[in-house]
Amino acid sequence: MSSKRELHTLFIKHDTDFRTLSKKALSEVILKIILFQKSGTRVAQIKSELSSIIKGNVSDQMISESLDILTREKKIVHHRGRYNIHSRISAKLDESVTANKELQDRVFKKYLSSAQTPYEILKSWFQDTLILFFENYSMEWFNHLAHLGKFTPKQFDNNVLSAINETILNYGDNLLPEDHSWLKTQFTKFYESEESDENIMFWNFGMSLFSSRLITAQNYADKISIETYKNGNFLLDTNILMILDLEGHELNQSFESLDKILNQLKIKTKYLHITKEEYRRAIEGRKVDTMHVFESYDIEVLKATKCPFVQTAIKRGCNDSSDVERMFDTLFDIPKSISNLTNIDIIDYPELETEVQTGCANEDLKKKINEIHYRRLKRDKRENPKIHDAGLIHGVNFLRREDRTWILTADGTLKVYAIENVIRDETEIAIGLDALIAMFAVNSGGVDVDSSDFAPLFKNLIKNSLIPEDHIFDVRDLAFILSTNLRINDLDSEKVVEIANTVRRMRIAGEKDEEISLFLRREIEGQKLTIVKDLNAAKANEGVAKARKEQAEKERDFAYNEIREKRKAELRDKYDRQLRVNRTLLIIIPILISLFFFFALRYGLKTDLFVQFLVACGIEFFFGLIPYFPLNRRFIKKHSEYVHDIDKIVEYEIIEMKKNAKI
Repeated sequence: MSSKRELHTLFIKHDTDFRTLSKKALSEVILKIILFQKSGTRVAQIKSELSSIIKGNVSDQMISESLDILTREKKIVHHRGRYNIHSRISAKLDESVTANKELQDRVFKKYLSSAQTPYEILKSWFQDTLILFFENYSMEWFNHLAHLGKFTPKQFDNNVLSAINETILNYGDNLLPEDHSWLKTQFTKFYESEESDENIMFWNFGMSLFSSRLITAQNYADKISIETYKNGNFLLDTNILMILDLEGHELNQSFESLDKILNQLKIKTKYLHITKEEYRRAIEGRKVDTMHVFESYDIEVLKATKCPFVQTAIKRGCNDSSDVERMFDTLFDIPKSISNLTNIDIIDYPELETEVQTGCANEDLKKKINEIHYRRLKRDKRENPKIHDAGLIHGVNFLRREDRTWILTADGTLKVYAIENVIRDETEIAIGLDALIAMFAVNSGGVDVDSSDFAPLFKNLIKNSLIPEDHIFDVRDLAFILSTNLRINDLDSEKVVEIANTVRRMRIAGEKDEEISLFLRREIEGQKLTIVKDLNAAKANEGVAKARKEQAEKERDFAYNEIREKRKAELRDKYDRQLRVNRTLLIIIPILISLFFFFALRYGLKTDLFVQFLVACGIEFFFGLIPYFPLNRRFIKKHSEYVHDIDKIVEYEIIEMKKNAKI
């Protein structure tokens, strides 16, 4: 499954704006190479130095375009095959390089001069920690920069702490244990500093990372392409087998590099028995045509033709038709390998042959092939090639049942058929040689480094003082890469895979970068519009839900109010009854007490001693109970206290009801 980072790398690779920035980034590296040479630099020297820095080849076209940029900007001059720094900026560039080294020295001494660990090790550790931070958290820093400005304080967070701890761990015994805690403190101070030196150093590192990401994305194969074809099989079409041994073919210089990549990715190359037969017929036809050309035209005319067979014949010193005939005698056998590493083997067994012959007899398939051919070239396809293509299609579909297999072809009709007849969630059955060369970055960095892995180049730019000039990029460029990254991160995983697959098909179909870039922009912007639309719909739904919720709450509150008022009425009735009883008692009790005292005093003294004793005990018992009568609560309660008690009881009961309703 394609990751969002890899899709973003595809966007950087194909987007026209990013391509322009990539050329400017590479031109800055080339400018420093020429500067450090101190004498005229040839293109071969530039390529060699770039190969060492980037850890891979850079395409001749990209080097040429970068040199053109430097020439137009009058930063370099070209004389007798050598490039020199223009005298107008030579001194300024020297000062810039010196100033950058002095800047780093000042910062290092400021933060690292009081440790026990050797100073050079500390410098290396400090640099690696800053590199690691940018490798992992560059987008956070770009976001900080784009929103807050170039020179603003940075807040320390766990991301920085992770980078510090990781590099301390990586350096192991090289960093003395007693310095560990101190180094964390020092790097934190540096990171949070608002001083000019520290912020300029951050800017230099950030621009170097930005530059390395642009160059790496352009220079190496993307992981999506690598993972698609790795450990697979290519069935070579006739037109591929025919050009492998032709020195005069325009792609001849690519075959050695392609051979290494196929071997590295463990991709096997094979051909069918039907292709072997078609190959011999095709070579025989080319032999006749080439001999006829050599018989009809002089050498100067022949040199102007673009036919790879004619050009190969010229390169091999052929002067007449007999020389051409001898050359073709060496071409009748199918090549044994792509170059030296990847063997080309025939694959032929009864079940496969049966399937191939079924394809050769499939009239509907041959008709479809011919329709595509006619649509492209306005003429019918010859019968033998048409039969071969039908058999090849059936053969590859049979082989794909067991293993990942594709046709590698230079035939436009077969490529169109593969794209138009792709099965959902599967890759196309065929890929063009030119598309494969481009996807594997055969003529540049190749597959040695994932195009989204900019860390190796980033480190080399920093450690070799190849930092871009501070005016080459600005905050708007960072905002651009940040915005595309954020939009891609908003995509769901299924959408990422869908877009990546479409881009692959466009590349196989030979679509230009401008078209691929336009597609990516529209998809990403379209997703943004979808998100906005969904957000608006969500807001609308949220509004409806909110209104319903408010209505439900009103109805619930109304119901609770009814319960509350009913319960208060019940409690008031209860309290009123109790109050009436209390008031009755308040009248009766004093009367009873008065009567009790009256009879006690009147008759108690005339009775015998035992009756007097009982009367005295009754009086004592009665007055002993008086303190236990709740007179203040039952008889003298204030009206406010009376109401408060009822409200308190009712609210408590309502709260309990709400709790039970939630449960």
